[in-house]
Amino acid sequence: MFINLSGKRAGIRVLLLFSITLMLGACASPFKADVTRFHTNPVANGQAILIEPEDAALHGLEFNRYADLIGAKLAQIGYSPAGDNPPALIVRLNYGIINLGEQEKDSGASIGVGVGRHGGNTGFGLGTVFGLSGDDDTVYERFLTMVLNDAGTGERLFEGRAVSQGPENDLAAIMPLLVTALFENYPGQSGKTETITIKTDD
Repeated sequence: MFINLSGKRAGIRVLLLFSITLMLGACASPFKADVTRFHTNPVANGQAILIEPEDAALHGLEFNRYADLIGAKLAQIGYSPAGDNPPALIVRLNYGIINLGEQEKDSGASIGVGVGRHGGNTGFGLGTVFGLSGDDDTVYERFLTMVLNDAGTGERLFEGRAVSQGPENDLAAIMPLLVTALFENYPGQSGKTETITIKTDD
């Protein structure tokens, strides 16, 4: 691409604006998670719920934070916290992060600039190259599972999981996105895995 401009400063401004736009576009990476759900089409009508960890070892401050996120979503659907009352439903959570090792990553876009003169005009040449491979990067699998059981009969009413892969290993930062993905169009189509895409500010 060759931009023929009469003013050098105007050319530089256009070049900088175009470069910034390219870089911002390359950095935009929406969060994606594969979500699978199985259920008997449970109906929420104010039943009291109790949220517990699937593994007692997860119980603690971190679990409490994630339980609050899940509880807020369940409240939006129509459930209510049990508090001191006996729960009608038991919600069990499990979550974690797995190191999948190093995988080749995209090296992104590079920008080349050339400047020349023809007569009284200054020309700016701009080229972009999009790499197909780059340095290896560690990839992590982040997951969240949730099951919903009838407290009286033990009947399982819902089970779902959200799984995402990426270079971020901060589960606390990823968890709100996993929760959002898990509850997208809740309860969803039973027995189907779908990829949920969430726009982020990164």
